[in-house]
Amino acid sequence: MALRQKGIQHDKKVQIDRTKIIHMLHDREARSNFKFIRCGAYTGGREKEIGMPLLVLSCLALVSGALVPLQGGANAALGRALGHPLWAAVASLLVSLICILPVLLAMRVPVPDLGMALAQPSWIWIGGLVGIVYVTGAILLMPTMGAAGFMIAVVAGQLLTSLLIDRFGLMGLAGKPLDLWRVLGAATVMGGVLVFQWPSLSRLMAG
Repeated sequence: MALRQKGIQHDKKVQIDRTKIIHMLHDREARSNFKFIRCGAYTGGREKEIGMPLLVLSCLALVSGALVPLQGGANAALGRALGHPLWAAVASLLVSLICILPVLLAMRVPVPDLGMALAQPSWIWIGGLVGIVYVTGAILLMPTMGAAGFMIAVVAGQLLTSLLIDRFGLMGLAGKPLDLWRVLGAATVMGGVLVFQWPSLSRLMAG
């Protein structure tokens, strides 16, 4: 009888421990302690959560960023070959469209709900316009500024705009305070822009 009661108590303790573990895994704070983040993925129109190590995501972001200068250099060469930078921008966007269509078909992505998209704020459509501005700017400016000079200026512009978006909670994102560390980071990047462009600036001021 005593052994049976001990067995019951042991089972209850194991059940309690399992419940604590489940709650811990579902807790956002616990997930952050394990250096995992939650990212959304869409499958069949339904969103699901996938946990990926922060290091892996950082490496993917690093690789994505490393490809951007290649895009600018290739588009600049394409603009020279086609006779005008704007034709290179058009060709770049067409190639992107041709590449993404088979992916959409392979993943069986559902037809978009245009009615819901049209009911949203008008600023959600500026992504295409911004893409054209960036591609055209890269084609025109990278041959003169160089890949490194152009990209660090781009990063500086992205960082300053991102700080404003976070500070005022723009674009549907949650607001974040502008603390000292963010200001120091932005100042460091701006200093890097000046260092990269200082030879050109000094020649311009001397002339």
